[in-house]
Amino acid sequence: MAIELEQAESQPPVVFNRIHLIKLEIYQHDQMNENAPNLFDIIIKYRYYGIEADGTRHFQGVNIIKHTDFITLAMKRAGEGDQTLINAFFTIQEAIAALITLNTGINSTVI
Repeated sequence: MAIELEQAESQPPVVFNRIHLIKLEIYQHDQMNENAPNLFDIIIKYRYYGIEADGTRHFQGVNIIKHTDFITLAMKRAGEGDQTLINAFFTIQEAIAALITLNTGINSTVI
């Protein structure tokens, strides 16, 4: 991932200032009622890593973040003026639709 931390742990000669994404999982709960809000959980499994001057990578232990009902969190943040999470969610939806079209040949649209 192209994520570099502004504040990082240092264990000379390595500064652990980068993110290695291991897994991104988005789980949509089954909703039987069309009028019920969609519920999504998001799980991110990652670890920090650093690179020595010779290019050797050093990895730390695995971290896990889980947000239940991600859309509610994203909408709350958007209401506070931070559109990052809701925009990311819509972008992921568009990417999934594009990948389904690419792999099946069936056009799909985000609704």
